[in-house]
Amino acid sequence: LLLVFVVGGTVLALVVAAGGSGTTDTRPGLFTAGTVDGFEINQPVHFADQQFWLVRRSETEFLALYRKDPNDACTVPWRSDFDSMGWKGWFRNPCHAQTYDVAGRCFSGPCDRGLDRFPVRVVNGEVVVDTTQLIPGPALGPEYQSGN
Repeated sequence: LLLVFVVGGTVLALVVAAGGSGTTDTRPGLFTAGTVDGFEINQPVHFADQQFWLVRRSETEFLALYRKDPNDACTVPWRSDFDSMGWKGWFRNPCHAQTYDVAGRCFSGPCDRGLDRFPVRVVNGEVVVDTTQLIPGPALGPEYQSGN
């Protein structure tokens, strides 16, 4: 009987440690940011400890943008009040004036590419960001304005 209790307790502990509910992967580096409904479209939310901005782009698409500029490693804040090119709300590097849209594409400044990002997936209605894989930002597009 004691052996059954010990084995049963060990199995239960392993199930709990592995995320037995099946709703969230609990491996190191996977961060559950919240439920899908907790985020407004195109309203970046800063996760300072994890070093990214989470942006809901549509009903099903999320971006996790690394908070550091890929060109000079300055922290790039979201400036909801910053007006440029007829649009209000940009990521704006205070060090060298690189300007990125809500999707992390560089529109002006000394840029090599857009903001780097982390993979994001939705699991059972929760937004999960993999902070172990940094993906280079998108190449510069035709909208890029050098030196502005």
